[in-house]
Amino acid sequence: MRCILNEKVPSSIEDRTIIPPTPVASSIFDLIMNPIQFAASSSNKQFSCRVLRSVTETFLCPTYTEQVGKFLLPAMAYGKYPFPFVKLVQSLIDHMPDDGIVVYGISPSPYLLASVLSVADTNIGMLWSFTEILFKFI
Repeated sequence: MRCILNEKVPSSIEDRTIIPPTPVASSIFDLIMNPIQFAASSSNKQFSCRVLRSVTETFLCPTYTEQVGKFLLPAMAYGKYPFPFVKLVQSLIDHMPDDGIVVYGISPSPYLLASVLSVADTNIGMLWSFTEILFKFI
């Protein structure tokens, strides 16, 4: 999907935008987000985590292209689909080994941090609520 995004979405995007620059870009965004939305609504936690880790490995960890940095990330954070930020963080935490180096092909990178912070911007309140609930059980 990343190859399709990079090939079919124009790289000449000037500013960060949530509006797809072309109808094809809109369709590609839907193809990326529909599995994420399906996984987020699934009651199967393993399935949900696997999909979110796959998205992380494919789009959020590698070096950004113009298409990812200026269109995909802003659209994930502020677009028409609510991004399952808390589930993303849970999937990353739940499957992090003690040494924290590499898990399921996901290696810590500045791009992963920037991606999480980009998506967190609109979801930090939900994470705070999740943290409060978590601390009640500890």
